[in-house]
Amino acid sequence: MTYQKIKMASEDKGIVYLVGAGPGDTDLLTLRARDKIASCDVILYDNLVHRNILDFADKKTEIIYVGKEAGYHTTKQEVIQEILAKKAKLGLKVVRLKGGDPFIFGRGGEEALFLKDKGISFEIIPAVTAAIGASAYAGIPLTQRGISSSVCFLTGHQDPDTKSFDLDFVPFAKAGGTLCIYMGMLSLDRIIEQLKQGGVSASTPVAIVQWATHSQQITLISNIGSVIQEVTEAQLRAPSIIIIGKVVNLRSSLKWIEKKPLWGKRIAITRNQSKSHRLYTVLKELGAEVLEIPTITINSSPSMSLLNDIWNELARYELIVFTSYNGVKYFFHHFYERFTDLRCLGPMRVACIGESTEKALNEQHIEVDILPEKSNVEALGDAILKNSNLENTMVLLIQGNQNDPVLAHKLEQDGGAIVDSMQLYETHDFAPTKSESFKSFVQKGADCLIFTSSSAVESFARKASLFSLNAGASKPVIASLGPKTSETIKKRGLSVTIESSIPSIDNLA
Repeated sequence: MTYQKIKMASEDKGIVYLVGAGPGDTDLLTLRARDKIASCDVILYDNLVHRNILDFADKKTEIIYVGKEAGYHTTKQEVIQEILAKKAKLGLKVVRLKGGDPFIFGRGGEEALFLKDKGISFEIIPAVTAAIGASAYAGIPLTQRGISSSVCFLTGHQDPDTKSFDLDFVPFAKAGGTLCIYMGMLSLDRIIEQLKQGGVSASTPVAIVQWATHSQQITLISNIGSVIQEVTEAQLRAPSIIIIGKVVNLRSSLKWIEKKPLWGKRIAITRNQSKSHRLYTVLKELGAEVLEIPTITINSSPSMSLLNDIWNELARYELIVFTSYNGVKYFFHHFYERFTDLRCLGPMRVACIGESTEKALNEQHIEVDILPEKSNVEALGDAILKNSNLENTMVLLIQGNQNDPVLAHKLEQDGGAIVDSMQLYETHDFAPTKSESFKSFVQKGADCLIFTSSSAVESFARKASLFSLNAGASKPVIASLGPKTSETIKKRGLSVTIESSIPSIDNLA
């Protein structure tokens, strides 16, 4: 008897997800939005979508820019809708990615109605809208008991087809509460004049939040009487959210993000992407915009015959030595493919190098017996010799393809140990040229470029021409995780401005 997979009808049908990308900060992206971005076949994205969000997409995803800027429309709305329909009819999963929320001045309703008329399935994935993001990151609550109990979301945008304004602001002058105006910078003088006509006092507070939730966010606090002049002097422009009302006065007490020590700084990380999450998180918490542009990639590459030999003789080893976080990661990956119980590791002692390696072992519920004060193989070897009698001791050394042989030599020659080296991973050069973070780095530069390993430095140096900055881009200072990395940086003719005295992420930050 033969069996044939029965394909559900829905598997042949395409679908369009109308996805809100939020106001800018990539951490404000919803989990569902990120999931659809990562699993779709096609993305159509707008100008206000933070480019780093596109890095969540699969490498095979087709990405189409359909951005619109004030006075400049690269793709007409009708064309965008036809592309959505065409791709969906091919049976593809399509993400229409919009800055902010698709149903708040995002034309998501128009696109949804179009898809419905065409008989195409769609879903709406909401997001933090720009006014909410702007108010939160500026420290301005849109409602406050005793001050404002209502909020109006308004648009000051011209209709691009009729060249006319959709909204008369005079009636809203009498509404009270808080006014949040999207796309109002080109018509700010008209908006302010109409609000004055409606009776809004010249002393009424106004906030202009440009590039809300981005690292380059600028917040201008003014009032109805002075805002036109001050916006002109400050040269503020779109994209900006205008907030009008007494709640703006609360910013002096509630502003918070500008107080973060790295707020407004762009920091590029060259570390292997799968390992950079903690460094990324620490820097983000300090207020920085973080660009991940890994120059190396690390892959598991064990010899299966050697691996089987090690597992069969595991009980013979009295000491296991880990020289990196990746060594721990790949060792236990393969360990649990063979064994189901951690006790199969036996009573061997454990030595390792550095904070991140120790933490990775702790996460496996293993306490480290030997940890050197300095994070280098020479110090690790000295610490093992000081705390061990290695004569004829079986030692298992976990490492990668670029590990320095000095540690194995020291343990064998100076300690009399019998060392078996297990290479579990390989480090290779990586060119991140397709990532949006890389493109942003080349275009705008950064304030700081971080190296956390010598291998990342060497790879960067071999591809230095790829990292040449555009004219006018900010040239970053270089930060190093520790003396060993600094030594390699200097050998490559670069200057180290910041060096962590202790090779740890927290200390570097």
